[in-house]
Amino acid sequence: MTPVFKKIAITLVIPVFMLLLTVTAFAAPVPTDPGNAGGTGAAGNGSCPSNSFFFFPPWWEYLGQDVDAFGECTPAFTFPDDIWAVGLAIIDMLLRLAGFIAVIAVIISGVRYMGASGNPEKAASARKGLYNGLIGLFIALTATAVVAFIGNTLGS
Repeated sequence: MTPVFKKIAITLVIPVFMLLLTVTAFAAPVPTDPGNAGGTGAAGNGSCPSNSFFFFPPWWEYLGQDVDAFGECTPAFTFPDDIWAVGLAIIDMLLRLAGFIAVIAVIISGVRYMGASGNPEKAASARKGLYNGLIGLFIALTATAVVAFIGNTLGS
């Protein structure tokens, strides 16, 4: 990786992802429709819409949601019991970020492969990066599916 590309990656990509994680972590729940102001508050009852920022789930993804007196959805969090659900949601966010980074690595490796210009060392390096990116994407997708399964099982 060239020093210029490293500098661009450090100065642009990392702060953007940190901003996305921060906005997602502190996002407010979406208000419900006025016709459902009573709400039952059961986990997964469909009374509160699920929202996400970009492709990151909110931190309350695997928690039940209640409708408060103002008709807005709020996460139903009880302290010692729901720590695991919040932890799984944070792990889910990080795994989705890892998958996104793996996709970017595949794209960068493809561009490097096209720019190899017949140089076998550069082509081999780009192929290795492509394989590593695809392996990382597979691991991130599999781990995300396992975490989502555990979180949905725990949340219901």
